[in-house]
Amino acid sequence: MKFENSRLYTFYPFLFAFYPILSLFVLNIDQVNPDTLIRPLIFSAVFSILIWLVISLLFKNMWKSGVLTLFIEVLFFSYGHELRLISSIPGIGPVLGNNLFLGLLDLCLLAAAIFWIVRTRSDLHLMSIFMTLTNVILSTVTNCGFGMEKTDTIW
Repeated sequence: MKFENSRLYTFYPFLFAFYPILSLFVLNIDQVNPDTLIRPLIFSAVFSILIWLVISLLFKNMWKSGVLTLFIEVLFFSYGHELRLISSIPGIGPVLGNNLFLGLLDLCLLAAAIFWIVRTRSDLHLMSIFMTLTNVILSTVTNCGFGMEKTDTIW
């Protein structure tokens, strides 16, 4: 099987979309009923598929579509963590730690990612293979509870 022609390695954005939800579940397994996972997992899957479909129609390249979908998911799932991090910076945190600034920062990051993906000449299949393997390992290790200890923070 050739790696360049395999569509198997393009499912990593969908796997990543489940990671934050399953990770929170594992951290709070004694407080959360498994039935409560259904709605967030469906929402996450639909969100991921819709973003990937729109980007696939625009780029007509499954490798580039996967990378950009993953980047959008990372921005989406890390928004609260970014806001908390920026807000905690002494002196400038109260000024810059608001939704307007962070939204503009994320839009600039997204524009830079789109620019890079559009301009790149490589087909990104090796990056997709790496991201697939990374997400499989990350999801397996985290969601099996290896190295997870109860803390006061989510992550």
